[in-house]
Amino acid sequence: MTAFPDERQLSVELDNEPNPAEPAVASTADGHPCADIVALPTEVDVNNDGQVRDLLAVAIAGGKPVVVVDASGTTFCGCRGVSVLVDAHRHAAATGAQLRLVVTTAEVLRVLEITGADRVLCVYPSLADAEADPGPSGCVSRGR
Repeated sequence: MTAFPDERQLSVELDNEPNPAEPAVASTADGHPCADIVALPTEVDVNNDGQVRDLLAVAIAGGKPVVVVDASGTTFCGCRGVSVLVDAHRHAAATGAQLRLVVTTAEVLRVLEITGADRVLCVYPSLADAEADPGPSGCVSRGR
């Protein structure tokens, strides 16, 4: 996440024990259009979809115009994970924000294609691309 200056990592903990497989939020400096970056775990499935949903809701509620979901390290995203992402996209849009999804693995891209979610979500090949996007009309989603 070096594309965003002055970021600080906030870890998500369960039962007060850190778990590196859980999603995390990195916030950038005030005034940056991409105020929140939500880093997804290696796998998003029925075991952690609720935590991902909650974390995305908190990031969207932060009021910034853009929330970047960093799935660059995610190698598996089940149907429940896809549903969470689409719901978060709709929630963001309802608040006037944009959800940007960074996906680099062929496995996750394939799931998005099969489900049609790539036609709904703005998908980017890197954090730099997500950051450089001037706005919703500049979405470079693979599905568009």
